[in-house]
Amino acid sequence: MWTLEKLLTRSVLPSMTPVEAALLKAWATDHGLGFSGFELNVRLGTGIDPGETFDAPTRKSAIALTKLRADLVAFSGPDATIVEAKSRATTAVVGQLVSYRELLTGTFPHVQQIALVVAATRSAPDVARVLATLGITLYLYPAIADRFADELDALDRLT
Repeated sequence: MWTLEKLLTRSVLPSMTPVEAALLKAWATDHGLGFSGFELNVRLGTGIDPGETFDAPTRKSAIALTKLRADLVAFSGPDATIVEAKSRATTAVVGQLVSYRELLTGTFPHVQQIALVVAATRSAPDVARVLATLGITLYLYPAIADRFADELDALDRLT
């Protein structure tokens, strides 16, 4: 379990791009004080077992790599908040977060209430409305988009 201080002071976060790390740190700076601990890169679900024809280490690796992965889970008593970092919030994040919510209690059975959050550099107005309607909180950090403009432009060209 990570503390807020550790989350905010680490220069690199596990399995995160620089943009994702900056978004998670921005969210944690603004909202992290109310949480007792944080887990990053949280594997959820059962994954896919490639079968007994593979050796045990290969099977274990394949299962881990095919599990769903939440960017951050923040804990406060029996409650949790799942935070997904996105350079651009799209409706695809709805499916991710709803799936993560469904699977979270398999990994953390003590969790009772689960809030869903997107931390993004930008979002289309329609996406923001869909997220709000579904009870998913959207936090926008446009200054991060400015800091990583070249990287985000490259990502936009790929999508």
